[in-house]
Amino acid sequence: MQAYHFDVYDIDGTLTIPGHDLWYLSTRSLSADKDLFDSYVAEWKSEIQSGMDPFECSLTMMKRGLKLLKNGVGSEMVGHEVQRLTSNLIDEGLVWREAIDFVKGRIRSGVGAVFSTTNYHEGAVGFLHALRQKGWIQQTELEKICLSGSRIDWSSRIVVHFNMGSNKVIGLGDALRIGEETLKAGISFVFGDDPLGNDRELLEIAPYAYVIKNEKNRPLDLPDRVRLVTWSEVQAMSISELASLHTDPGER
Repeated sequence: MQAYHFDVYDIDGTLTIPGHDLWYLSTRSLSADKDLFDSYVAEWKSEIQSGMDPFECSLTMMKRGLKLLKNGVGSEMVGHEVQRLTSNLIDEGLVWREAIDFVKGRIRSGVGAVFSTTNYHEGAVGFLHALRQKGWIQQTELEKICLSGSRIDWSSRIVVHFNMGSNKVIGLGDALRIGEETLKAGISFVFGDDPLGNDRELLEIAPYAYVIKNEKNRPLDLPDRVRLVTWSEVQAMSISELASLHTDPGER
């Protein structure tokens, strides 16, 4: 993708309804020992709540999940499983249609799109293909959406790139094949759901930083430049209205 203006969208909890994490759903589904996987997840959640470094805890969780995958599970099977799960989420009304319509409108206006996730890169591929399979996006739109996720060497199941925190910015540059300066010059809107954790660094480099409201982020004390919104509110505003939310009152 050439360097021009682009928007970045987190997937889980941002494009999907919170509580339906595609990494969790797909890894558990393909796990050889679901009980052990569940105990690891419970331990991971407890560590996060106790204030441990979320990056290290989450990387350990991903490594544990990879070790538990059934024999023969690789890149292609993971992509297909996430596509199947996403298709089910769409049927159950658990993917924001307003969000996908907003993405499509931005693409039509000439702005690029990147779906950025801590899930495996193959998970992002599966998510995108499910949108296409369900007719939510067209092939021409699919081809204009770039993907950035965690990279796994599936032959050894080693995590090559863990796409979380500041690594989301690195992953973005790698996906677009551009350097940091070009990246910062081209980035426009960023939409996430975890403003103090997973999405923080992406939101920090964006001129227009938006967090999709949920029960966890609603009570947070966020910087003035980060705006809490719903997709219905986003869809109801023009692009200039959305951008004006970030203008200093003295400049309006």
